[in-house]
Order: sequence, then C-alpha cells, then structure tokens
Amino acid sequence: MTQPDDRWPGGAWRAALRVLSALLMAAAAGAAGAQAWTPVPDSGFVTAVAAAPDGRLVGVGTDRLLWTRASLQAPWVQVPGSGFVVSVALRPDGSLVGVGTDQQLWTRAHLNAAWVQVPNSGSVVGVAVMPSGVIVGVGTDGFLWQRATIDSAWARVPDSGSVTAVAARPDGSLVGVGRDQALWTRATLASPWVALPNSAAVIGVAARADGSLVGIGTDKTLWTWGAAGAQLAQAEAPCKDCPPWVARSFTANHLPLAATAEVWSRPKPFQASSGPMTVQSRFMGQQGTTCRFEVQFNNPGPKPLDERLLIARPDKAAVGGNDFPLAARLAPGTHVAYATEVRQCPLNWGETKDMDKCAACEPQVYFLAR
Repeated sequence: MTQPDDRWPGGAWRAALRVLSALLMAAAAGAAGAQAWTPVPDSGFVTAVAAAPDGRLVGVGTDRLLWTRASLQAPWVQVPGSGFVVSVALRPDGSLVGVGTDQQLWTRAHLNAAWVQVPNSGSVVGVAVMPSGVIVGVGTDGFLWQRATIDSAWARVPDSGSVTAVAARPDGSLVGVGRDQALWTRATLASPWVALPNSAAVIGVAARADGSLVGIGTDKTLWTWGAAGAQLAQAEAPCKDCPPWVARSFTANHLPLAATAEVWSRPKPFQASSGPMTVQSRFMGQQGTTCRFEVQFNNPGPKPLDERLLIARPDKAAVGGNDFPLAARLAPGTHVAYATEVRQCPLNWGETKDMDKCAACEPQVYFLAR
C-alpha cells in the first residue's frame, strides 16, 4: 500500500526532515524532563489531519487528496476523487468540511461523496468544527473566524491571532498551532490563547474523543501527545501554586480571579437563562480602601445571547458603580467588559497593583443575580 506521497521524489530530504522533526520533539521533551510527543510509525506523509469519534483519522496528503486511517496503527488508505484540499474537519453529523486550494470551504456529505463548494466562504487556510457545529476557520491573516452555520457569513474572533492551524476538542475548547510551531490552547472562542509548554514542533493538530492529541511533525508524519490530558489540564488551571483566594474563586458562584494584576483569569463557564456564557476578570489595582477590577462576559456558543446581569457581594460591602443590572447582548464569539470596584476594604495607604492588598477584602465578587 502506498503512502500519501510515495509517488513524489525526494526520499532523502524526507528522511532528513524526519530526523530534524525527531530532534525538535526530543528537545521539547527534554525541556519538560519527559517525552511528550511520541512518533506513530509509518504514518507519513500528511499536512493536515482530523479525528473522528470512533478513532478513525482523516488526513490531507501532500498530494492534496484525502487519506483515511482506521486507527493510529492502521495504514493510510486513499479516498478516490477527494482532491484538492489543504485542510479538513469532521462535523457532528458525520459530514466533512474542507478548505480547498482556492481558500474556500467545500463540504462532503460523507467520505465517498463529491465535494460541493460553499459560496462566499473564503478566504481561509484551515478549518475546525466545534461540538456545537460552529465552523471555525483560520484566516489568511492568522486570526480565527467563525460562522454559526455552514452558510453563515464569517465573523472575526477578536484577539485570536496568530495561528496557522486549529482543532476543536470535545469539551468545546480549542488547540491551535502558533507561528512558533508550538501548541496554544483556548478555553472558549472568546478566551485568550495560553501556551502549552514544550509542545513544539508541529504544523497541524487534531483532538481525539478521549482528549488526547495527534500532531503532524515538521516531517509530515503523525505524533501523539502522550500526556495530553494532564498537560492540557495544567495549562488551563487557574495558575500554578495558586493563592487560596484564587482557588476559591473558581468554586460556587464566585467571580474567577487571576493571581497577577492586569492579567485576565481563566474563563469560568456558567449557564445563563438564554444560553451558556463564560466570565473572567482581571485585577487592575488598589487605592486606599478600593480594589478595582474589570469583568468580562463571553458568548462561546453558536447563538446570540441577551442577558441582564448583576455583580453583587451578598452580606459584604457594595460593589461601587455596578450594583445595578448590566446589559450583555452578545453575538456568537463576542464579549462585553465592565469596570467595577470593591469598596470599603481594609485601609491600605497609597496605590498598588499588589493583589494581596485586596485579599483581606475577600475579593470574591459574586455574579449572576438576575
């Protein structure tokens, strides 16, 4: 059985690429103190890959045709009449969406069906599909773009650059390949990118049903992330060695906090009356008895939300300036931020950005009173 690019000349440079990719992966693992990426034997040569819930893989060969693999260990099998694409993703209904060499979207009702072009769907270089069915594209500008349905218009995701490939995980989070050829995670479409340490060097990535990852090395062969679950959980934790008040903020109905000033906390999901939302905050500083925060509400889902929210501190001092309902009318993938203050805290002279100064004020600002 031939491999995706066995018909192409240049076995020597492919071997050199495999050696270089192995060295880069080993260097990354060495920095972590353990082997992170594990090579999959006889898995070349592909430039993009997607994973199905049943464990099957669909890859894009260097010939721009689709190739399938029944499991990680199975051989590649070419899909006849499946060119020419540069990226592919699987939709919840089992159909496929691909990015053609024309940077437009194309759909395929099933693996052996014909490609059908999606009108007005350019220009993207990569594609992923969220569990909700939202289509996420990587634009030629390196930013993420989304469309609620296959026929919707593209909407740019703010602050989402700069990546070259993206995959959606079963929990609705995203994994992207940065221009540094390392992995970056994003808890929701509206969240910031967080670097996944020691994850270079890959050119593509897919997320499997168990949460593990399949990467494409610079040698265009498959590699698996051996401790994906633990590594990703660590990357998405509120922080390493969090202060107690940060850990508490991710429990119950508290506003999530970051341990560092002027840094957004990890988003915290909640169910609003009109659909799922996430909330995050950042500490902006302390002045006397006042602790200042910014609070951001995000819509990670596929439909618009219209909420009236209230930030309050039951049995505590009032939250100055925002003890009235806040409007949160959010299109999919958008967010709204408000400035707020926690007043009447223990007296601290001067002005600082030391979060510990506000810790005694129990800065667990409650949210979501309708």
